[in-house]
Amino acid sequence: MDLKGSYFVRSHQIFAAALKHLTKTELAKIWHVEHRTLYRWAQDPDSTEGSYRNPMDLLRITFSKLQEIGQDHVVDGALRILAESLGYRVSAAECCSDKGSAVMELLDINKEVGTLADCLQDVLSDGEMTNEEKRAVSSQIDRLVVQAMELKDAVQRGLK
Repeated sequence: MDLKGSYFVRSHQIFAAALKHLTKTELAKIWHVEHRTLYRWAQDPDSTEGSYRNPMDLLRITFSKLQEIGQDHVVDGALRILAESLGYRVSAAECCSDKGSAVMELLDINKEVGTLADCLQDVLSDGEMTNEEKRAVSSQIDRLVVQAMELKDAVQRGLK
């Protein structure tokens, strides 16, 4: 199967591509697993007996469980760490009002603006921003953007 230029829709395809382009010894060293495990991760779990859930599947399950209990910020942080270390950015695909009211969403925006102001004041107090501080401010701005998108959704849906 030629995966070049393909859109990966299943996590096992990523591991299949990694095995194609990197050595199994290199991958086994990265993941601290035996070669056999790598091959099992690269197999389609729906059609191959003996395949294993790979780390991407396990991470997705973990993230889903965290979201179910309202810990979206943990998922957001983890995705940012992965994406930003590779030069990518993460943004929510779709934001829906979590308050069911435009007024309540506006209050959330107010809260996030205040938090951003506090964050900026702390960061700028010494006149210089470290990379970690830049990431913290950027993350807070992203939370503000999400709140604005939730307000937009509430307005578009006519929620008062």
